[in-house]
Amino acid sequence: MTSSTRWRLWISLVIGYLVGSGGLVWSLARLFVDRGGAADGTLNVTGLWAYWLSFAVLWMLLSVIAWLLHTTPAEAVRLRTASSVTLIVAVALAVRLAVMMTSSPQLSDDIWRYVHDGRSLAIENRNPYAASPQELQSPLPINHPQLATIYQPTSQWIFAGCALVASAMQPKLDMHPLTVFRICFSFFDLWIVFLLILKLQREQRSPWWTTLYAWHPLAISEVASSSHQDVIGIAFLLTALTIIDHLACVGKGRWRWYITKSLAGGAAFALTVAVKPLVAPLALPIAWSLRHHARLLFLTGITTAVVLAALYVPFAFMDGGIGRMAETVETFVTTWAFNGSLHFIVRIIIGSKLTADVLMGLLVLVVLSVATFQRRNPWNVSGLYLLAVLLLSSTVHPWYLLWALSFVATHFRSTIWVYSLTISWSYAVLGSLPSYHLPIWVGVIEYLPVYGLLGWELIDWYKHRCNR
Repeated sequence: MTSSTRWRLWISLVIGYLVGSGGLVWSLARLFVDRGGAADGTLNVTGLWAYWLSFAVLWMLLSVIAWLLHTTPAEAVRLRTASSVTLIVAVALAVRLAVMMTSSPQLSDDIWRYVHDGRSLAIENRNPYAASPQELQSPLPINHPQLATIYQPTSQWIFAGCALVASAMQPKLDMHPLTVFRICFSFFDLWIVFLLILKLQREQRSPWWTTLYAWHPLAISEVASSSHQDVIGIAFLLTALTIIDHLACVGKGRWRWYITKSLAGGAAFALTVAVKPLVAPLALPIAWSLRHHARLLFLTGITTAVVLAALYVPFAFMDGGIGRMAETVETFVTTWAFNGSLHFIVRIIIGSKLTADVLMGLLVLVVLSVATFQRRNPWNVSGLYLLAVLLLSSTVHPWYLLWALSFVATHFRSTIWVYSLTISWSYAVLGSLPSYHLPIWVGVIEYLPVYGLLGWELIDWYKHRCNR
């Protein structure tokens, strides 16, 4: 295939993607769920088909790109690196801006809680964990208003910063607070794209792998449209892993520079944990990668602990402390369940959610330990761990998959890739409001291809291991 032919092929794919993304923007821009609803409280979700269709079109086009990247020599798809990076970032930015400018959050209302928490901390100088929105008689349409917020300190400080910016911008530009929050989260999303490009360039791989996240409809709809705070934690996690990459390759000399990096890496990982504590076990593969550099490992660990304390302690000493947040976490862990797969089956068999939680948690740790001590690098282990957490969790919302999806560009896994399509079908639950009950048949068609591919990958891994 000549260079000009390759260029024509890639340009055709980009044009096709832009046409398909127009459908995604259109579907998100419309109020495709009839908020009026029927007399029984259910909603008309006919318009969701436009979302699912455009989602599938974009996913299939990205699948073609993934196939080309797998089957074409790396030097053949690198093309002109600077031009490729510019195009990748430009398209990612353009689609996100189009979504933000033409739509409001439709698939989730979590952003209203972010706005409430940010105002509480930054504007009203009040501990966001001290009271529930219902107790404060908040006028915002917040879900579960009877519960205090569950969002962790890193997110709270980001929410507060967004609230301060929104307050400053309001009299000058009449900018709605939601707009400020969505711009902020999209910035973190583009930071993820930048880190993925940096990782690929360091490994001398094509930057086009980045499109598998940067152009993915799940990232666009869950960040630019619904604006989920998970993107904050993902950005800090990739930042920590990027820094750890440099530390693991430390040589002689320049110790002052490496000490600075170890402090930054520890701080970035602490910021990640203080967004989503479930990522804390990733300290194991990070520590394993630094096992030959005891001083740097010690500094990174100490920095992580100190920064975590600095994030949580101020809230502990505010009026109200963090007790109410802990109660909400307990409520979430003990009573909430949605879109689970293996956890759902085990819970039905055993008859106890707590026992199922313990068993699934132990299995996740086994997966993490095996992956770590097979001498996989932290990026690879992180992707495996985050996938395992999802498949073994009792509650799985589509935006949770963004954590694992961010690693597809560096370590492609067909299981995660297919999951990134089928998980969008869980939005069928919007047709059962207010009960929020997902029909079992939806879960079956969502997870059957995922577990089929997972079984295939496990068989291949076992054969490879036995043939060593």
